[in-house]
Amino acid sequence: MPARTQAPLKVFDTYLRALKRVVNLSNEVALLEEGVSVREAEALERILEHMAPLLPTLARPVSVREPWLEVHPENDRAYRHEGLVVRRSFEQIQGNDGFVTHHGKVLILVEGAHLIELTTSGAWREGPPVTDATWTIEATPVRVSPDFAQDHLRPILSGIMDALREALTRGRSDRDALKRRLGLLGEIDSLLAKAPRP
Repeated sequence: MPARTQAPLKVFDTYLRALKRVVNLSNEVALLEEGVSVREAEALERILEHMAPLLPTLARPVSVREPWLEVHPENDRAYRHEGLVVRRSFEQIQGNDGFVTHHGKVLILVEGAHLIELTTSGAWREGPPVTDATWTIEATPVRVSPDFAQDHLRPILSGIMDALREALTRGRSDRDALKRRLGLLGEIDSLLAKAPRP
């Protein structure tokens, strides 16, 4: 066979072997990815179960607010469940015509170690005053699946860690305040013990 025809055949053979390796590697990656995703879901479920006994201490009223209102406690609306907010995200788009759309998501860990996703949607026309305003809130129970865990495991862990740090800080502050009050009560008891009875 002439050298000219052997070169293209050799290149084609190399290409076919490389293609076969890519297909094998792709299959291997798909199997690994499936296994990792399942393990992520199992890990997330276990983490949520371990948080259940802490929820009575960590849970707070969950509030959402129409985004066109000023940030002020009187503008907050409490969601019907108390829980631990483990993730909050939103997107707001301002149109050239002054029309604004807002989409938000809040993941809340509630009693029983269940997750609820609050989806908020709003639209309004900027101005003073704001006009054409609409606002909806939808609550949906979340099923922990491999796909969900793949997208949310890290942010949920981060949200839990932030909540635990905040609770520790709050607990230390409460403990210190109670110790000061106990100290004051001890001083009062000492003074009252020395005072004559009426």
